[in-house]
Amino acid sequence: MIRNLVRVLIAELDRETSDLSPLVLAEIEQAIMVAYLSGVPHNYSDQLNGRDWSISRRQVSRAEAYIESNWKQPISVEALAAVTNVSARSIFNSFQQYRGYSPMKFVKQIRLRHANEMLMTPDSDTSVTKVSFECGFGNLSHFAMDYKRLFGESPSLTLQRAKSV
Repeated sequence: MIRNLVRVLIAELDRETSDLSPLVLAEIEQAIMVAYLSGVPHNYSDQLNGRDWSISRRQVSRAEAYIESNWKQPISVEALAAVTNVSARSIFNSFQQYRGYSPMKFVKQIRLRHANEMLMTPDSDTSVTKVSFECGFGNLSHFAMDYKRLFGESPSLTLQRAKSV
């Protein structure tokens, strides 16, 4: 897992046109740290992994509200754990139980929704690349595929339609 995350980071940094969003870099860094801390035994392993307590719907809603209000910032597992006052494992399991998806999938959905709003209300210098970057997507083709899957059209078509109005 750590090896794959480091490879992704290296591949992104090695690209000639590598202009990664600080948000993407922070989230890759966060993922590497969490993978390392979860995979290597240390003095605090028992606290990190903890017992797998289920959290209430209200705590899941609190985590979602935190994600909604901080969508432009790196979302860390530690922040979600602090907001809900439970372990990271409990957060992921409870999201799955109550919502049917992971917290990171929710983050992606929120960011895609904001990207859609930005593309539908463009200014003169709005571009798909700029919106993708501002919303924390590091890979333009993945952004376009996820966007089309959610909204049924490519981001460039949404932008083109909005600019023609």
